[in-house]
Amino acid sequence: MAPSNGQWDDAVRNYCENVLKVTDVAVVGDTTGYGTSAVVASVAAFKKEGANVTYQTQIDATQPDVTPDMLRMKNAGAKVIVVWSVSTGMEARLMNVRAALGWDVPIVGHPALGSGDVRQLLEKESNWEKVYMIGYASCSYDANGKLPPRTAAFVARLAGKVALDDTSLWWVASGKRWMRPARPRPMRSSGTGTVSGPIPAYSAPTRGRPSSTTVTRPSEVVMSQANSQKDGAFKLAPGYA
Repeated sequence: MAPSNGQWDDAVRNYCENVLKVTDVAVVGDTTGYGTSAVVASVAAFKKEGANVTYQTQIDATQPDVTPDMLRMKNAGAKVIVVWSVSTGMEARLMNVRAALGWDVPIVGHPALGSGDVRQLLEKESNWEKVYMIGYASCSYDANGKLPPRTAAFVARLAGKVALDDTSLWWVASGKRWMRPARPRPMRSSGTGTVSGPIPAYSAPTRGRPSSTTVTRPSEVVMSQANSQKDGAFKLAPGYA
C-alpha cells in the first residue's frame, strides 16, 4: 500500500522542475545505505531530465555543524536543496544554517522534514518556512484549509479514538484501507502451515474501492508544507491547483 522510492523521487523532481521552475539543484543525504542510494538515484534522474546538479554529498547524521556543506551548496549556485534523510537532527541543522546564512532557498524532500521532532530542534520556528516534504493529495488540506470529503469524514470518525497529532494521517488511512475489507474473509490454514489461497484473493476487495488514501497513482504523491501539520495531515505546498 505504500508508494515506491521511485514515486517519491518523481514527486520531488516534478515539484522542483515544474512547480518551482528550478533546475540548479543540490542533492544531499545522510551516510546510511538509504541516504546513499537515494542520492545516487535522485541525481541520476535529475541529470537524465537535463537538470544541473550543482552539488551532491552525504552528511553524517551526527555531524554537529553543517555550515561547510551548506556553504559549498550555496557557492555552487544551488537554487533548491533536495534532502534524502530520516534524520530530523540533521535536517533541523540544515534549516538553522540556511537561516544563519540568509540563504532563502527551498528545502524539498523526505517526509521526515515535517516530523514534529524538527520543531523541537529549530533555533526559530521561522526556519521551517519554505520546507516542502512528500505527502499525499488525499490526505492534504487545500488552499481553503479543507480535506477531501471522504478524508474529512474519516478524521471525524477517528475523533476521540486515535490521536492524530503525533502521527501521519496517511499511515492510519492506509491501514484502515487494507485491513477492513479483509476482516470478513479471514485466511485459513490448509493444515500444512500454508495459506489455503493466494494473498490477492483476500486483498481483491480493496481494488477500485473509494478510499481516504490512495498511493498507487503517481498524481497522488505531492509535496506538502512541512510546518503545517494538523490532525496528521498537511497543507499542499504552494503551486498546486
